[in-house]
Amino acid sequence: GGGGFKEETWLTEWAELLAFEESLNKAWELNISNIIFETDIVGPVNRIKKMGTDITIIGVHITKIQKMMDTFLLATICWANRSCNSIADFICKNAIEKNYNWDFNIDYPVEIHELVISDSI
Repeated sequence: GGGGFKEETWLTEWAELLAFEESLNKAWELNISNIIFETDIVGPVNRIKKMGTDITIIGVHITKIQKMMDTFLLATICWANRSCNSIADFICKNAIEKNYNWDFNIDYPVEIHELVISDSI
């Protein structure tokens, strides 16, 4: 039934929210005042932008994230089509093909650096 599907959706949203919260913390540590976050999962974007009263557990966590966003001069989150995120697409496909996980403390292949430059233009 739908219970498994709904649970999977919640797990995805929670993972995205926790990653977003870590990104907010890192941006704050780096003293970044204007920032735009992109995600290919529409649920958290809608929940954060909605700013309504949500008394669910995830809603309480989103309220905490909204307060963190208020500490920046400008902080926004927007949805980006996954096909537009060539870096994430490359990492996912490469990790699946080569059956490994990347650590954030390694030198990435030159293809990733090229994609970062391409995506930033």
